[in-house]
Amino acid sequence: PQEAPLPRGLLLRPIFAVVTVLLPVTDLFSATSLGALFFDGDLDSPW
Repeated sequence: PQEAPLPRGLLLRPIFAVVTVLLPVTDLFSATSLGALFFDGDLDSPW
């Protein structure tokens, strides 16, 4: 039997939750690692 497609809201809710959790993490990561690497020109970074 063909299954009915999931409601869009049901699919987007966990994705939105994951994105909401990951955004501060990626901001912190980019601010510490990528930000220091690219904007400060520190190529000797241990990252």
